Order: sequence, then structure tokens, then C-alpha cells
Amino acid sequence: MHPEAARLVGAVRPGAVCLVVGGACDICTGALSVLAGTGGQVHCLDSPDRPARWSAMASTLGGADVVVHRSTDGVDAVCAQAELPKVDFIKADVRIAPPGLLLDAFVTLLRDRPALLLHIGPGGPVRRGRCEPDIVSSLTRSLAYEVYRWQGGDWRPVTSAVRDEGKYLFKTCEIPTGPL
Repeated sequence: MHPEAARLVGAVRPGAVCLVVGGACDICTGALSVLAGTGGQVHCLDSPDRPARWSAMASTLGGADVVVHRSTDGVDAVCAQAELPKVDFIKADVRIAPPGLLLDAFVTLLRDRPALLLHIGPGGPVRRGRCEPDIVSSLTRSLAYEVYRWQGGDWRPVTSAVRDEGKYLFKTCEIPTGPL
């Protein structure tokens, strides 16, 4: 199994519906396709500005379960158009993803509580007026996600501010119910 796929075994189960936002043709697309299996789906949101060959390549990486959406619409709009009943996992490179990625996915994040693999770091988000601490804060405080980083062969909790470029896994926390 490819190392990228091995890292996601616990986060992506057979039958999962996955989204890839920003950079549709990458090794993670193939890994997600393998992990989601024949009953799962991988939907790649790719900009119409990117060369069509990248979208075509993404659709051949994992077989029939990979669907490429060449659109400027956000995550919520694409999920509605594709009539996805639930999204289990979102992989996004926030350095190159469209501005407003999380805002455009808010309904999906709230409704489905998917795990997220975000590639964050210096560069793209800062020059677009966003910064990683804002992204991390909105997920951890507003939507009750926990942050993990791959270290020493396992996903380890991140307890301080995210400062290094890299891939971070966000998983939902148990939201307490009842009186506080």
C-alpha cells in the first residue's frame, strides 16, 4: 500500500464519499480511491482554468469511482449538484484551493462532520488575506474539530498553533450534549 494511503486507513473507510479540492490530480486521489473501494466515490473539484489533461488524469487514477467536477462552485454547491447524500472525507490544499474554501463548505461540514486532510503552510492563504491560524481556529473552536499531524509513523495531536507547512488531519470531537 502506498504510504499516502496507509496514513489515511483510519480516516477513510470502504464505501466513503471523498472530496479533493485544489489539485485534483495527485497521489492522494488514487489513495482515496483505493481506500473508498468499489462502493465509494471520490469527487475532485477542479478549476475550469486548469488544463483538461489534469482532470482527465485524475479520473483514471482510481478507476470508475473518481468523478471530476470542473467548476468554480464551492463545495456545498457541488455536493448539492452531484446529489451527494453525505461526505465522509475532504482533502484540500488550502495554499491553492479557491478563496473561501471553508465558508463554501460550511453546510457540508456542519451536516456531515467529515474528516479533513488540509495541506496548509506559508504561501497561498496568507497572500489571499487568510492565514492558517484563522483556518485552524475556525475548525477547532467553531466546529469542534481536533487537529493531528503525521509524526513518527502515526497521527499525533497538535496542541499548539499550526506553524509548519504540512498536511494536517482534522477529525471531529464528541460534542457534549446536555447541561454543561
